[in-house]
Formats: sequence, C-alpha cells, structure tokens
Amino acid sequence: AVGGLAMVSLDGDNLRVRSLPGTTDDATKLRPLLPAGTRMLLVGGPVELDGYRWWEVQTDGELVDLFGWVADGDEDGPWIAPTAPRWHRKPRRSLRSAESSVGRR
Repeated sequence: AVGGLAMVSLDGDNLRVRSLPGTTDDATKLRPLLPAGTRMLLVGGPVELDGYRWWEVQTDGELVDLFGWVADGDEDGPWIAPTAPRWHRKPRRSLRSAESSVGRR
C-alpha cells in the first residue's frame, strides 16, 4: 500500500525503473537497474497497465537513488516484497560508565 516499504526480491534482481507506468516508449527506462535488496518507499499506485501492476517508488539511496515506477512481478513471482523499517538504535552507555557517573552528580 502507498506509504509502505518494499524491497527488490531475488526474483526481481536488476529491476527496471521507468519514468511512467507501462512498457511504451513514453515510459522512459531509467538507469541503473535495481539490485536485489534495494529498499524503497511506495509513493503512488498501484496502476494496472500493459499486463503489470505498477508502483511509484522512491528508493532509499543506500544502493541506488531513483524515483520512478516499477512493476511488482509477473506470473513467475514477485519482484518486490513488503519489508519492515530499519531500526537505528543509539548506542547504550555501558553499565560501568553509568555507575561511575552516579556519584558525580
């Protein structure tokens, strides 16, 4: 769903991004192709066109930084799959450093 996160699946390795949904000449092929593991935000769609379901995506920029449309798969399987957000935790102070700062207050 729009607002969700997805990742290029192994079956979707080297996924094509286009400027518009569809396979016509108006839907310019963008480069580079997306390798498996590329994470993206679903920002639009889905649009059913030319035998595919298309999603407008913004990649996260870690592997590739692109904005455009991708097809989500074919009869052989999915090219993108839902994924969970990454968790970035702040480093915890060690117990030893917390104990040593208690007496300094």
